[in-house]
Amino acid sequence: MDEQEKEVFDQGQADGLDGGVTVDNSTPTKNPFSLTSIVLIFVVVGLILFTYIKLSTDKTNQVDVLPQTEDAEVEEIINYQLSEEENEVYSRVKNLDQTVLSIMDFDHNGVYFVDGANFLTLYMETEEGACIDECLVGMIPYTTKNEYVAPQEVGDNNIGTVLDEQTGLYQYTWSGKKLYHYEGDKEAGSLLGDGHNMAFTLARP
Repeated sequence: MDEQEKEVFDQGQADGLDGGVTVDNSTPTKNPFSLTSIVLIFVVVGLILFTYIKLSTDKTNQVDVLPQTEDAEVEEIINYQLSEEENEVYSRVKNLDQTVLSIMDFDHNGVYFVDGANFLTLYMETEEGACIDECLVGMIPYTTKNEYVAPQEVGDNNIGTVLDEQTGLYQYTWSGKKLYHYEGDKEAGSLLGDGHNMAFTLARP
């Protein structure tokens, strides 16, 4: 190897050349996603999910709370008493046999009777026995097969029956007044029979 070739060889050694192979002695690039970074990402995502689930659960289980009633309103409710008229009405029906009669108050028409099965309005004559023959057309007697006997647990309740000798059925009465349905009433709350032939009115306690 002459002097020139030796100089070239030494220069190659200095530049990292060895038999034509280049050796990269530069510092390797760091991985941006290190283990610490990955752990931090999982922690943040976990906290976000936990917060979302908790908020969703709290919203699902939320119960609407009614505003507190003012003390004056509470006292008024506690001290509420029936009027003299209401006391009189309810005293007459306190032992009511609801399999036969119930009381209703539709559309602020006051308390009146309906039957205990279908809750259809019941009527009575404004003047007992004054409506006969054609006057009764459209009115259907509220009847039963057997004479009414009040259950022992109910006691005296002003419900009775009178025998219709023509049909052999017993017609219900309230305080001795016969009770009727009106053929035009097809559903609870219908009051079409009120004032029928100017001889019938709502049956009231």
